[in-house]
Amino acid sequence: MNCAWKEKPALADKLSLMPADNENGWRRDVVGRWWKEIAPPIIRWGGSIVDPGGYRWKNGIGDRDLRDAFPNTAWGRIDSNDVGIDEFCQSAKPWGPNL
Repeated sequence: MNCAWKEKPALADKLSLMPADNENGWRRDVVGRWWKEIAPPIIRWGGSIVDPGGYRWKNGIGDRDLRDAFPNTAWGRIDSNDVGIDEFCQSAKPWGPNL
């Protein structure tokens, strides 16, 4: 993305395309419809790869705006860390799954 402020290049540290009406870092169409319709008895956090790459669970705690993004080597992308362990557990509570 190219942008300028007062005719000088502007730098942005962290941008998110997450909708403003998200629920704990999850899109409403995922939490509000998908999880409720499927009603999974168990919801699992995290992946199953041996090398987690740059993921560190402690970096997923606290203010989302202050979290560092990390390289997700398994998927070849930069992960924003918008959804951490706290958000995962808060979002799962209404359905009462085993965490």
